[in-house]
Amino acid sequence: MVREADCLEKSTAAIIAREMLADGLFERFPCDAIFRMHNRPGLAVGKFQIRSGAMMAGSAYFDIAVTGRGAHGARRDASIDPVVITSHIAIVSRNVRPVDTAPVGITRFTRAPPTT
Repeated sequence: MVREADCLEKSTAAIIAREMLADGLFERFPCDAIFRMHNRPGLAVGKFQIRSGAMMAGSAYFDIAVTGRGAHGARRDASIDPVVITSHIAIVSRNVRPVDTAPVGITRFTRAPPTT
């Protein structure tokens, strides 16, 4: 059982998985466990590591709408800064190992046009 192109979009991976199951994958090749291999930079050639449970990070797409509120420079406490709010999410990915659950990375920020 091989799935190439690790970075396939989730919908494509789901289609491939459904096709493999519909084709009788586990009837043809019964098994009690499934192991997945992935590149591990820094690990010696010919070696591999295993562990139970989730491993490393995955990717998903999501949108977050944060509406800011401007304020006078002398009254920054009255503002809502969307950059500060969203940066708190990115802090998680800098302080939690990928083998633990919690990593979140935001790879793109966009903003609506200013209203003033």
